[in-house]
Amino acid sequence: MAIVNRDKDASEQRDVVQVSLDRTASGISAGIMNPVVGTASTFVLLTATRPTQLVCGAFSAYGLSSTPNYQVWVQRFAGGITATQVGPSVAPTAFGTSGSIAWSALAAAASYPLQAGDQLLLTSTGSNTASALLQVTLVTKALQDIKTDFGQ
Repeated sequence: MAIVNRDKDASEQRDVVQVSLDRTASGISAGIMNPVVGTASTFVLLTATRPTQLVCGAFSAYGLSSTPNYQVWVQRFAGGITATQVGPSVAPTAFGTSGSIAWSALAAAASYPLQAGDQLLLTSTGSNTASALLQVTLVTKALQDIKTDFGQ
């Protein structure tokens, strides 16, 4: 008899994704990258491969300039693009000051679960702010007993 997720602890349904960001596309020319996570930028963190739910996450920021503000959004294409904020607005302190800043997903994440093909995005806001390096950790929970990727 096969073992499926409902036979195991709930922690078996979770996946952890880590993304390091340290470059922002330049507004001057295509192909030129600025060596910082700059303000007013959007970064793709992951593309969902199966029905999942964002549970929580953490930001670890290094080399801060001023106070950047980060949010996590889900972007879905359904005849057009829709975006919904699923992570709180976080103004992290430098890792050397207080370590990683962990956060819980907003209520929208539970009512707006990810479907295969959805993307989780990070937006960077604030006036003239930046991080030299931003480590993003995301914890998602599978919503299927038997995991399939893009229906396969």
